Amino acid sequence: MGVSIPQAYELAKDLGASFVGANCGAGIETFVNIAIQFRECGDALPIWVKGNAGQPIIDANGKACYTAAPEVYGNLVGELISAGAHFIGGCCGSSPAHIKAIADVMNKL
Repeated sequence: MGVSIPQAYELAKDLGASFVGANCGAGIETFVNIAIQFRECGDALPIWVKGNAGQPIIDANGKACYTAAPEVYGNLVGELISAGAHFIGGCCGSSPAHIKAIADVMNKL
């Protein structure tokens, strides 16, 4: 929405937010870099990320389809946590199976 990550972080902190983060607009794999950028702003706020299940593909009927399997989410949990994410979820195209894949890996960590 035209706001940089440092601007969003400072605004959230100044307004007393409980956390800062991003969701939607891109596949979960792009949120590793986003979490890193938020963490570089400081550690006053926990980081929350919720990526889509991949970039949407519009089918012949005009419906958005998301193709990233739950395993894609599970495989990125370690990287997301290392990048600074405290909360990891799913946005467009994600399903209970995507969230279960996240939880399964987190329970092992």
